[in-house]
Amino acid sequence: MKNYKKIKLIIFLFFLLYWIFGLIICRFGGYVFTESGKVRKIFGNDTGIAVPDIACWQPLFGHYQIDYHWPNGIIKSRYNVIGWLYYPFIVKMQKNFPSIQLLDSNGYAIKISPSQEHYVLHPIRGKGLETLLASE
Repeated sequence: MKNYKKIKLIIFLFFLLYWIFGLIICRFGGYVFTESGKVRKIFGNDTGIAVPDIACWQPLFGHYQIDYHWPNGIIKSRYNVIGWLYYPFIVKMQKNFPSIQLLDSNGYAIKISPSQEHYVLHPIRGKGLETLLASE
């Protein structure tokens, strides 16, 4: 009977740590400049590769992008291991912080509306977006 209680405690602590870490990485996430896969042109010239065209909310650690447009036309998620493990947390946050389109389909900059100017940049990976927005 003692082993049963010990196993229950270990399982409880595992899930508690999972939730705590998930809340931390989501609380301190922010927007990063990344590819949606939709835009494969820069200034009207076809590049054949995905161009960074959106500001997408990402957790502090890990990466999960819900609707990525792959070169073969398939639209599905792209992620790393941490993103996959914390999928429920990340999807909930991305619904609260939707992606912002920064380039049109020809690779030209889109004017950001005033309501979108105050989003939080990612503390580690948001520097490229900060530079881009400062130059406009």
